[in-house]
Amino acid sequence: MKKFDLEDVRYRTHMQKDRLESYKKFFDDPDKLKRLEEQECVICYYNSKFGGAAMTDSNCGLCETKMNFGSTNVDKLCTDCSKMHELCKHCGADINYKKRNKL
Repeated sequence: MKKFDLEDVRYRTHMQKDRLESYKKFFDDPDKLKRLEEQECVICYYNSKFGGAAMTDSNCGLCETKMNFGSTNVDKLCTDCSKMHELCKHCGADINYKKRNKL
């Protein structure tokens, strides 16, 4: 095993500072208007989205409309349903993280 040295400390510090900087987006929400236009919650919008490279079909979790995606990272809801119910189209959470008693 390689001995831990100053370069390791510098590299880890740099990586953690970058990570911390990226987390600020979750609280500052610098692209709020664009995020709301795309109908996504803060976490889904600013988190990186990974998916397999395969065309994927999925149905909306509410109206069951068929949706097509360019990867396996699919949305839970169609845009119309997510707007109507003020939900994140990707994960289905309340777009403003409000506690709800009904849909």
